[in-house]
Amino acid sequence: MDNYIKVNKDILNKIKYDNVIAIFLAEGGAMGEPNAFHAILNDLTHYYTNLGEIDFTREEFFKALPVMGSFNCFCEQIMGLEDGWKWYNAGFGNYLIVRNDYTDKVDKYIKEHFKDNWEHGELYQNWYDMIKEIV
Repeated sequence: MDNYIKVNKDILNKIKYDNVIAIFLAEGGAMGEPNAFHAILNDLTHYYTNLGEIDFTREEFFKALPVMGSFNCFCEQIMGLEDGWKWYNAGFGNYLIVRNDYTDKVDKYIKEHFKDNWEHGELYQNWYDMIKEIV
């Protein structure tokens, strides 16, 4: 992936939440990198951390990124996601969450570029390039 800004306690509060357009995250037991968290802004600024190695509290995280406190995920499902966002199953405990303003473009990209079983590998491997292309 391109350069990213490593999220720590100081950086967390500098993320402009209203500019976040996509979040990619992995559950604790996910394939790939468990506990990975990526946030992409509308100018393609890329923030990353592993949630297993953070120096901030859950409360601080949810205050900075309210959508993250709105849902639960387990077994390729997200439940309770707040309005204004849509989730995509990237397979094996990985998820892409996209602000509604961009979901039509994501849906179109998936339909035109991915195979029918995109939820089991293809989205996981290509989510970042897809976001860069549609923005």
